[in-house]
Amino acid sequence: MSVGSTDGVSADAANPVHSAVYFDGTSSRRWIVDLAFREQLEISTEGLSSVGWAYSDIRRVDGGPGVLRVGCIGASPLARLEIRDASLADELKSRCPRLGEYRPDGYGAAGIVGWSLAAAVSIVLVVLFAIPLAADRLAALRAAYQAMVADPAFLADIKKLAIELDLLPGAELQEVIGAIFIEARRFYEDLFKGH
Repeated sequence: MSVGSTDGVSADAANPVHSAVYFDGTSSRRWIVDLAFREQLEISTEGLSSVGWAYSDIRRVDGGPGVLRVGCIGASPLARLEIRDASLADELKSRCPRLGEYRPDGYGAAGIVGWSLAAAVSIVLVVLFAIPLAADRLAALRAAYQAMVADPAFLADIKKLAIELDLLPGAELQEVIGAIFIEARRFYEDLFKGH
């Protein structure tokens, strides 16, 4: 592994330490690679075409403790480089001016916070505007239902068709539907309790 030199040759070139793992983004194969710090980061190993990443395009991605995991904006979105060696990781960090910026693929913390705020605002808007509107619509539906149930022509049609209906008044029907929703919510909460 060529570390710390601009020409790609380290003092330990005879016995390179392979502490970087590369995923090319096209398969799940782990490549043990050599890194060379030149004008751009060069990733190479036997059996893999040499890959070059511009330092300004390298971004940190989520990784486990003790691992520097990076990706490159100009590479496949699934391409990753994992570095476990602390000195090698420090060398790469020193050369990547935008390492801490988030990738433009929507996985940044700012995006998560933004979408969370948008969801909270939408809930407030539903409570303030949609529920009162629904209550007005519900009152209109209840009145239309009551008028239909009392309509002699409707009752005559039901009798002709020999359909037996046990029609509930609007308020009772609303209570039955409300009870169904309450039971459905309890079922859902019990189903996912503890998960």
